[in-house]
Amino acid sequence: MYRYAIEYLNEWFSRENRKPLIIRGARQVGKTTLIRLFAKRENIELIEVNMEDPQSFTSLLQNNQPQEIFELLALERKLTELQPDKTLIFFDEVQETPEIIPFLRYCYERSNSIRVICAGSLLEFSLGDSKTSFPVGRIEYMYLNPMSFDEYIHAVAGQGLYNKLTGFSISAPISAPIHTLLTQHFREYLICGGMPESVKAKAKGATILEIERIKSSIIESYSADFPKYTKYITHRPDTSLLLELFEKLPNFVGKKITYSKLSPTNTAAKVNKHIKHLEQALIVKKCMHTSAQYPPLKSGINEKIFKLIVLDVGLLQTQLGVSIADIKSSSDVNKLAKGELAEQYIGQQILALKPFFIKPQLYHWSRTAHGSEAEVDYLIEFNGNIYPLEVKAGTSNTMRSLKLLQIEKKFPIAFRFYSGEAKQEKQTVLINDNKFTYTLISLPHYACNQLKSVLEELNKPSQIKY
Repeated sequence: MYRYAIEYLNEWFSRENRKPLIIRGARQVGKTTLIRLFAKRENIELIEVNMEDPQSFTSLLQNNQPQEIFELLALERKLTELQPDKTLIFFDEVQETPEIIPFLRYCYERSNSIRVICAGSLLEFSLGDSKTSFPVGRIEYMYLNPMSFDEYIHAVAGQGLYNKLTGFSISAPISAPIHTLLTQHFREYLICGGMPESVKAKAKGATILEIERIKSSIIESYSADFPKYTKYITHRPDTSLLLELFEKLPNFVGKKITYSKLSPTNTAAKVNKHIKHLEQALIVKKCMHTSAQYPPLKSGINEKIFKLIVLDVGLLQTQLGVSIADIKSSSDVNKLAKGELAEQYIGQQILALKPFFIKPQLYHWSRTAHGSEAEVDYLIEFNGNIYPLEVKAGTSNTMRSLKLLQIEKKFPIAFRFYSGEAKQEKQTVLINDNKFTYTLISLPHYACNQLKSVLEELNKPSQIKY
């Protein structure tokens, strides 16, 4: 299956000033498979080293001589020599031998001609461990998420529909039949999700029952990892609380987190700490409130106000038990599961829009004033501007929270995602007896990955139409 990240790996591999690469992503998002696909496509000699297995070179790590270890790895595989431009050394599950992380410094300083990549299913715990010596400035990161909707379409629907989707334009709308087809695939994506194993099965014609089995197995694998956290975290987390949060958090997707509702028998501090552990494992993601009116969005965050999304919309559908028949037949996807599926989907696609070398973050806006509560689902920034994104049910005229935000911030363009076709309209709010008019762009859910190209289009004045 094609992943956009393959192109980033190719750019990294070819770059003269590259550094050893650490791929960061949750268990089963396809890190190992990605490396293998890349090596096969580019005809590269892949030396794959799984650190869960005993390795002969571990005692040599303290010598800080990469060439010594590389030579040993080559000899063990009956290779006479390593060709730097055609060789990739991949250390997998490196959390089992965290000494590899400081060793990367010497890979960069003494043997930079050999390309080195590291990954691990619980690697984030090693990266966050204060005991691990960290080679600052001598490594680089790549962040890998579940497959985006675009990648899903490429895998299950083929190049033709993929080309139609990625060629989406606000000025030349997709025809009604293709819109219907993409909407159908979008609803199927809500069921299948973007976990590579599920998508691969879907592409091969697996039944819904088989895909459900795969998703359930992935969910079980995450909870089975919780006892392992104690190996990597100094204060020994409460595995029963981790499981409790993991099972309850799907019901809180897109909602402001209240610790007492998540776990009434534990303190807020303890619950917060264990949510952070799930964050470290990359199976949940915070969406921070920000009051910023100008970029960067992070300049206005309030650490105490946040929502959460989970890793993948398909896993969420399974965890919530949302009816597959309802997903396929609902007239308004934004109403399903109190809006959680649609909000999860959009958040997941926003994360996939970030360049692979940037740690992705999500932001929203909320107001908690009594009697005037409001929330806009997401805020994004692009080319020096901030854009609100709404995923709520209802017509454009009933978007109360967005209007309250616009009274306060006056953003010239806003988006909403819904089940209809693309359209533009002007909306007006009254501010101290003065009118403020902004452009509301309504997009079908399936076009979320095209946000960047739509924004580039909208920056041309002639493209803003009413």
